[in-house]
Amino acid sequence: VDLPRTKPKPVAVELSIDVAIFCLVQIGFRSLSCANAKTCSLGGLVTAARTLFAVSNAVALAIFIPALRYARGLPTSAVVAEDIAAMDKRLKKTVMKVVVLAAIHIKVGLMAPLVASSLITWVAMPIWWDKESSYYRKYGLGRRTGV
Repeated sequence: VDLPRTKPKPVAVELSIDVAIFCLVQIGFRSLSCANAKTCSLGGLVTAARTLFAVSNAVALAIFIPALRYARGLPTSAVVAEDIAAMDKRLKKTVMKVVVLAAIHIKVGLMAPLVASSLITWVAMPIWWDKESSYYRKYGLGRRTGV
């Protein structure tokens, strides 16, 4: 299988965007006096944040896991093996992120990490970065649709 190498995202740019998202979300929740779910008087906002977190991560995993499964079924090449290793690592990090942030929210009640991580998940999608050599394009639905 002749596939292009996956280009890494520019770390400094991605980190800057992630920090900006987190700061803006935190400022937003503080301005609404809803930084903590236990003291937030806007119950709908708490529900919306939880729903966004659950849906964002479920959709991201629903896109990512089949792509990883497809990659594992391809004939082995250096690029495919490299991508599978990177995808395995990314999947573990994603699952750990979901567990840790959900636990922090349940235990402490913090709201910003739920929404910020959801927005960061969507910003990390290949449509914003390099669509042509992304895992989505090579192994996911993008290989069939050309999107």
